[in-house]
Amino acid sequence: MTRSIWKKLAGQHLSPDFSGATLTLKKDQVLFHYLPIATYFLERMDRPWRSLVAIAGPPGSGKTSFSLILAALLNTIHPRLAAVVGQDGWHFPNRYLSTHSTVHHNEPVLLSEIKGAPETFDVDSFTSFLEQARNQPHLTYPIYSRALHEPVSDAGTILPDHRLILVEGNYLLLNLPPWKELHSLFDHTVFIRAPLDTLLVSLRARHLRGGKSQARTENHLHRVDLPNIQLVLQSSIPADILIEKADPVIISRVVFQRPIPPQAEYSPLPGGK
Repeated sequence: MTRSIWKKLAGQHLSPDFSGATLTLKKDQVLFHYLPIATYFLERMDRPWRSLVAIAGPPGSGKTSFSLILAALLNTIHPRLAAVVGQDGWHFPNRYLSTHSTVHHNEPVLLSEIKGAPETFDVDSFTSFLEQARNQPHLTYPIYSRALHEPVSDAGTILPDHRLILVEGNYLLLNLPPWKELHSLFDHTVFIRAPLDTLLVSLRARHLRGGKSQARTENHLHRVDLPNIQLVLQSSIPADILIEKADPVIISRVVFQRPIPPQAEYSPLPGGK
C-alpha cells in the first residue's frame, strides 16, 4: 500500500507559488512523517462539514512546502479531498501598504516597510473567507505570488469535493487580537518549529531570490523577520500536532500533543457524508 502511494505521489509536480520553483519529495519523509499525519486527519473525517486545519509556525519554517506535500499525499489516497490556502494571499496590496502607516515597536512606519508583520494583513477579509469555507461548496481565494510580490485575486479555488482545507500562515495561532478570533474556526492545529539559524538562512535565500539586494535583505531580516519569528514562537497557543524540523525541508520529529476537543455543530456541506 505504501509503495503504491509513494509511486503515485513521486510523479507529481508540486510548485509552492507562481515562481516556477518545484518541491523535491523524499520517500522516507513522506512515509515516516507525512503519512502518519495524513492518517491522523483521515481518521477524523467523520463530520458532514468541511474540516479546517491551521498550519502555523514562524517565517521560514517551510509551512507552504509542508502543506502542499501533505495535501498531495491526502489527494493521492483520496482524490480531490484536500486544498491548501495560504494566509499570505490576504496581504494588503502594495498600493495600500505604501499609503498607510502604523506604530510598530513604538515607531511610526509605513506598512510597506514592515511587510510581513501582522499589521500588513487584511484579517477581516481572511476571517470572512474562513467562515464561508466551512460550508460554502464553491469558493475562490487569493494566492500570493512571490514573483509579482502581490496577492493574485481569485487564483485559487475550493471545490465541493474538497473536504479538508489546510490553511497555512505565520499568525494563525497567535493568542493576540485580532488573530485569536480565528482559533474557533479550526478543527485541528499544527505548529512547525525549526532552529533560528535555519529560519534566517531560509528567509535570506527567499529575499535574495525575490530580487532584494544583500543590504535590503539583511535590513529586512533584522527589522521585520526576526521580530516576527520571536512573536510567533512566544505568543502562539499550543497545537494538536508539533512538527520539529532540522531544516525547512527535513522533518526530524512529529509529536501528537493532545486529543481533539469537542467540536461545535455546523451546517452540513451540500452533498456531505
